[in-house]
Amino acid sequence: MHPEDIAKVCHAANRAVRLALGERDTGSWEEVPEHIRQSVRRDTVTQTANDR
Repeated sequence: MHPEDIAKVCHAANRAVRLALGERDTGSWEEVPEHIRQSVRRDTVTQTANDR
């Protein structure tokens, strides 16, 4: 799996949890600002590199 795909799944899971808890919707992956997507991508790469 590519980091971009992992980042999308993580964002979708986090969004679902937020909605289930009644928190503010952050929007879909395509709707969030680019700086948010960059942050999630960066965190994904960091975490996957640390898991090896």
